[in-house]
Amino acid sequence: ADADWPENKKRHVFGPHEMFEMSLLPHMSFENVNTGTCSLIDLIGSDKCVLRAYKNACRTLVGFTINGAQLLLPIEVITPTNIVGVSAHVANRNELTVFAAQAQSGDGQNLEIYDEDAGVIMVSTIALEPMYVNFGNISVYEGVAMPTNRCGWFANLTLFPDSCWIHDESRGAVTNPSSANNVKMNGNIENTYDYAGYWFGCCSYFENGSIEWHIPNYWVTNSEKNLVSAGTRFCESVQCMSVNSNGTTTVSKYGFTVERQKGEEIWSD
Repeated sequence: ADADWPENKKRHVFGPHEMFEMSLLPHMSFENVNTGTCSLIDLIGSDKCVLRAYKNACRTLVGFTINGAQLLLPIEVITPTNIVGVSAHVANRNELTVFAAQAQSGDGQNLEIYDEDAGVIMVSTIALEPMYVNFGNISVYEGVAMPTNRCGWFANLTLFPDSCWIHDESRGAVTNPSSANNVKMNGNIENTYDYAGYWFGCCSYFENGSIEWHIPNYWVTNSEKNLVSAGTRFCESVQCMSVNSNGTTTVSKYGFTVERQKGEEIWSD
């Protein structure tokens, strides 16, 4: 089977709804196609066809009938199992502008970002596992998560009621799959970065404290994300954040940790 990624004409493993081409070598005519659980997209002449893989994980046999005999090819459809970090860095000024446009302060206005502020935002590039599978026909998104393990400063319910720390739509969660991010080739979510952290602004008082979230992740096929109410849950991402009495903030996610001191210069790019 010949598919678009990687360049391996003998690949038998495909992602959900991936299209692939089957042909006979040496070239000879076939009488019909046994698609298994795949769907037939197109017939190209008498010795070649284009198929689309099933959306769920499965194993099937696809083949041709030639002179009354079947030639069968086993294929496997694999769904994503995990999200892993590829790289991470402290957000620069341009990236913070993107973050600020998506977040809102308590009075409903866009957040203002200044060097003298406390807070840190980690920008991560992530990938879907297994990384040898093409997940270019699905979208992924984070769901709603409640805060857990609130310690020290973050456990002060007078300063921070429970509602203050919910990972909801204002903090990157998606409740409608139609808003999910398309996955690029081979699982890398390039140019669609994950933003993790918090911007405290000019708050002058801090104590040592930490907080974490266990965030569910979902996937959905691109052809169905406008049709379904929820995707398929496949893994959980743990996001941790801490602050000390000096206003130094740390955030960890996907195996990476970044830190920023209160008042540290925000780089332009």
